[in-house]
Amino acid sequence: KAIQAHDTRQQSEDRDLHMHFRFLWDTYKVILDVLKSNVRLEEVYHETAKHAFEFCRSNKRPQEFKRLCETLRKNWQDLQKHTGKVPLHQVDPRNADTISRTLETRCSQLRICTELDLWRESYLTATEIYELMSKARPKPNLRSMYYEYLGKIFWKSENHLFHAFACLKNLQFVKAAKSNIT
Repeated sequence: KAIQAHDTRQQSEDRDLHMHFRFLWDTYKVILDVLKSNVRLEEVYHETAKHAFEFCRSNKRPQEFKRLCETLRKNWQDLQKHTGKVPLHQVDPRNADTISRTLETRCSQLRICTELDLWRESYLTATEIYELMSKARPKPNLRSMYYEYLGKIFWKSENHLFHAFACLKNLQFVKAAKSNIT
């Protein structure tokens, strides 16, 4: 009976933990859905995304992380659909600050993709980052981070030539940034 009671207690604790994870995950999804196009709460949107990334990383939740990446990708694509003048209350995807915030969020996403060994998702995220970098000049540390993780992606895919090229580009940007400082 003592073993059965322990098993029942463990099952109950696991169920409670699962319910807490589910509640937290649903909360992140709702917050991101509500804030996705509100210009005044854009920073909160990106902070929430980063917290959700951290939740997935610390709890080793790769499936939820993939869904989160898909959600962020869809939200960005929905913003891109609007043509013409963007209403004042809505996020403008052509705004340099918006692109910069999105780029920082995607770089965090790329870092966690590689930590969770989600290499396909890493590649998709790196592609998105490349597109964003073509629209606005990123901070030097973000560009360096991009090439560092791009090198990891190429190394994992055993594409050594592109790995070497990514490392070379990273080295060039780091050297250029250091020469600009002095």
